[in-house]
Amino acid sequence: YLVDNSDISSLKLPSELKLSPGDKILTQVVKDEVGAKGARLTCNISLPGRLLVLMPGMDYVGVSSKITDEEKRAELSSVVESIRPKNMGFILRTASEFASPDEIFEDAKYLLSLWDSILEKYKTAKVKDCIHSEGNLYNRTLRDLYKKNIDAIYVNDYSVYQEIKEILSRFSTHGVDFVKYYDLPGDMFTHFKINTQIDRLTERQVWLKNGAHLVFDYSEALTVIDVNTGKYVGDNNLEETVFVTNMLAAKEIGRQLRLRNIGGIIIVDFIDMEKEEHRQAVLEALKEILKEDRIKCTLLGMTNLGLVEITRKKTRNNAASSMMTVCP
Repeated sequence: YLVDNSDISSLKLPSELKLSPGDKILTQVVKDEVGAKGARLTCNISLPGRLLVLMPGMDYVGVSSKITDEEKRAELSSVVESIRPKNMGFILRTASEFASPDEIFEDAKYLLSLWDSILEKYKTAKVKDCIHSEGNLYNRTLRDLYKKNIDAIYVNDYSVYQEIKEILSRFSTHGVDFVKYYDLPGDMFTHFKINTQIDRLTERQVWLKNGAHLVFDYSEALTVIDVNTGKYVGDNNLEETVFVTNMLAAKEIGRQLRLRNIGGIIIVDFIDMEKEEHRQAVLEALKEILKEDRIKCTLLGMTNLGLVEITRKKTRNNAASSMMTVCP
């Protein structure tokens, strides 16, 4: 947005930006630096909450495509329209599907208040100032990943433990007893074997439970995942052996994409299958597991060679590049 400091309340979305040296604009980083590519900025500000995303200057209400029930979509849109100020847009996130109108109202109220505070800070901001950031790790985690089916959340810092309980008490409908303070001797990550799992995120091979394995290779343009039968030989039926391996691989690939935060173009080389129904079953299994991803994924068809193309929105570096540095 091109904003005049003298009248910041009249923020509008222009049809185009006519900029010249010395102008000051409010921008948002929507994609981190990746390799040699710089960060991507936008003037279309969006502020995510737990149930809603606020888009100042937009006269629009949208609903997550993962909410497929048309009656529910209409009901949620109606709730937001009834509380939406003029020139303020909202998108209802997937988590809003089972939320009450009061919960949606509270989330909208919080986001509108946040936007007001951002505008106040912008009035006195200097060039390159960071006016607002998403906050600390546990706030972002609770906002984006909290679900009602979580069994327990363990915290080893007492002040953070208290803060998480306070945050959850605002929107958790089944209490906060599932938040546990970890005070046992020794490292919490070692106790829950988290360190071992983190180490595995950088390994090239990922073993499946039947002895087959996946191989991950990264390039600047794309990520290639190869499926190998490895130690698994199955019974006498080769086609069935291949099908079982590919089905296991499809489910693990969806999980690994989330764990490793792999984005961009992904090519999966499944083992060749002769039967069309087997190829369709593998694609369907992969499609279902990708639905669990909160990052947008697009799955294309399978070629005769067993190659599948997936695109996954890239917003941050993957786990491997975040944890390691290329040795010169």
